[in-house]
Amino acid sequence: MNGGCGLFAVFIQAVSFYYEYPDDDIILKIMDNSPYLDSSITWTDNPWEYYFCQSHKSNGEVIEHNNEFGKLMRNNGPIFIYNHPDSFFDAAYGIIQEKIKVRKVIYDEMMEFYVKYMEGHKILSVHKRNLTHYQNYKNHHPVGKKNITAEDCVNKIDLIINDYDKIFLLTDEIETLDLFKKKYGEDLIHRDSKMTHSGTYVLDIYGGYNIGKEVLIEVLLASKTDYFVPAKSNVSVAVRMFNRDIEYDKDILW
Repeated sequence: MNGGCGLFAVFIQAVSFYYEYPDDDIILKIMDNSPYLDSSITWTDNPWEYYFCQSHKSNGEVIEHNNEFGKLMRNNGPIFIYNHPDSFFDAAYGIIQEKIKVRKVIYDEMMEFYVKYMEGHKILSVHKRNLTHYQNYKNHHPVGKKNITAEDCVNKIDLIINDYDKIFLLTDEIETLDLFKKKYGEDLIHRDSKMTHSGTYVLDIYGGYNIGKEVLIEVLLASKTDYFVPAKSNVSVAVRMFNRDIEYDKDILW
């Protein structure tokens, strides 16, 4: 799988392998150009295994497959769009439940945070992606509408916030976190994950195991909330892949 991209771009590629080759014993390998490759981890040279258990072990002949990123739902349109049909999430959810297991140490850390800060509350989750995504970053091209600003996001949230107890924020943008802290105070829930200033890309600055672990935990937490406001990002797509039934804002992206 392509290593030089975000964890959930790789994750969607992994799901697509399981979809394209349902009768094969799939062994997943992230290429060694991955920003998550961490020299302090010596028990594997495969960043996929930092975060997920292999569903199979290599025994005997290994046939290498190369599926084209974007073909998970080839009969229902390309994957790399954000108004996926329900069949996309039905298929993805089934594959995840059967084939993809988050490593226990990460799942346990996620649940510890959930129980401490989120359990028992009605929570609105928000993914605010850095505005460079699909706009200026060298590996992306514009796709439909651009990601909205933090102020636009707040305006959207303020229309529905009275229905919820807390806000869980996923963001890689320092200015967005500062704005949300000032606006929502103690009602805001946020993990202490790596962020950068607006106009920069977090994976251009940070790498290694922890940055992947944090985004995985944030996706799992968001998938357990009551309502989701997404961004144009594979991270947002993954939230719905983990919880195909989550209620979400259907207008903010399209």
